[in-house]
Amino acid sequence: MSSIKDFLKLWPEANHAAISAIFNGVTLTQDTDNLPSKKFDLEKTIVVAKNVPPRALIRLLGSGYRHVIQEDRPDLGYALLTTGLILKKPAVFFENPVHLLFNSAGATPEEQAETKSLTLEWAMADSKEARLEEIMSFLSVRPKLKNYRAMILTLLDEMIANALDSRLADPKCKLQITLSPSRLSFACFDQHTKFPQDEMRARLKQLAAMPKFEVREGDRGAGLGIPMMINQCTNFYLTHQTGVGSLTVAAIDLKVPFRDFEITPKNVHLFSV
Repeated sequence: MSSIKDFLKLWPEANHAAISAIFNGVTLTQDTDNLPSKKFDLEKTIVVAKNVPPRALIRLLGSGYRHVIQEDRPDLGYALLTTGLILKKPAVFFENPVHLLFNSAGATPEEQAETKSLTLEWAMADSKEARLEEIMSFLSVRPKLKNYRAMILTLLDEMIANALDSRLADPKCKLQITLSPSRLSFACFDQHTKFPQDEMRARLKQLAAMPKFEVREGDRGAGLGIPMMINQCTNFYLTHQTGVGSLTVAAIDLKVPFRDFEITPKNVHLFSV
């Protein structure tokens, strides 16, 4: 078991007191081989993993951990701080994930000035093709994002399919796309007021135990396509507030060279507010 003291070197010394206050009461563990201990409050525990591959990552989620971040990434300080802020005020993240992910964790004033957002209200009757082209047009201000087109379309297709569930009376969702010089995120708010977290984790645990671990596009039997969506981003968040709805956020670290994207360890968060 670790504490935030083991990671304070990631930030300037002048910030250590404030960082320590954010992580007061939070448990950090680097043990990825064993199931969660009963002594852990899983709602206040962060797994700091060392280059955990997809199967092990899914197993950790399935076993009950809420937050798993990767130690081997250059943005470890950012990942730890944003996770600490989520643990401190999860409802704030649910209401405005963009503020926390783009502004609260050390973004420079220049980056904040260059950050752009597009918000779309999406209903079942809307043309998916037209909406996706609108999104890609918004993203065209960054020519390098052409490399990500197929990945982004796959991600959005799964995200919207989950949100516009035909079992809902009048399915609608709000999609917020945010782009900064260093980060791209897709945040989808939907009307799923029930969140079968235990069932979802059981599905993930079952998937991780399969002899042949394979994540395929459109494999929605593995907990709302969570493994597939994780593969299409660098940071994945799925959270829920009872009686309000669910929020899915997939963020891409644009500082990671596209050629290294597939092998970049993923950070994942699956929790309730």
